[in-house]
Amino acid sequence: MKKLIVIAATILLSGSALATTVNASKAVLTQGYTSQAQAYEAGFDVIDQYQELSAVELSKALNMNMLGVDQYSFEYAGAEVKIEEFAQVRDELQYRAVVDVNYQYDNDN
Repeated sequence: MKKLIVIAATILLSGSALATTVNASKAVLTQGYTSQAQAYEAGFDVIDQYQELSAVELSKALNMNMLGVDQYSFEYAGAEVKIEEFAQVRDELQYRAVVDVNYQYDNDN
């Protein structure tokens, strides 16, 4: 009986040791703006929104509803704003922010 308890405890403890922290990022695009300044402002507004999310809200915002992923372990880990120039109509340039949101979470797989 003691051997069975030791084996069960070992399996239980080794299962929790298999959890790994995953660092990842996701690009978020804003709509188009007529100036780079407007696009930068929109990009930093996106960052502000992601910084304020709880762990579960962040996992949902990132569409991370996968098995083995602990929704309560999500953490915002920074972001970067870049501006992308594009045109949908000839001679009408627009600018959008590309926000690279960095985050981390625990994966039990």
